[in-house]
Amino acid sequence: MLRIYVLILLLISPLLTSAQNLKSHYDDYQTAFSRIILISSKKESFIKDYSALRLQIEKKYQNFAELEKDQLTTMGNQMAVQLEMLAPLDYLISQKITPENCKAAAHLNELSINSSKKTYSLINQALINLCQ
Repeated sequence: MLRIYVLILLLISPLLTSAQNLKSHYDDYQTAFSRIILISSKKESFIKDYSALRLQIEKKYQNFAELEKDQLTTMGNQMAVQLEMLAPLDYLISQKITPENCKAAAHLNELSINSSKKTYSLINQALINLCQ
């Protein structure tokens, strides 16, 4: 009987460690993602820091994806959607921040409203901050 318990523990332990490790990477990614939204309140710091932060969260996502492998977790899916939803900010940073470009970025954001309402709202607020 003891052998069965030991065998079960040996089989389950890597899974528990893996789940905790994924959660840690996910939390780290979410913190970095939040920084992008926070810097949007100051246009100068946004223009200066956005690209570096964007690369940082892409690397964090890639690290997560390597750990996740074939598990396809909801955390990984959410991270991928958030990266895609940064398209309006990517567009804005690649252009001058003008009223026309702000409208185009807002339109890009509107296209993703159904992907994640929370991320849509965060990106929308960032666009408002940058385009005032």
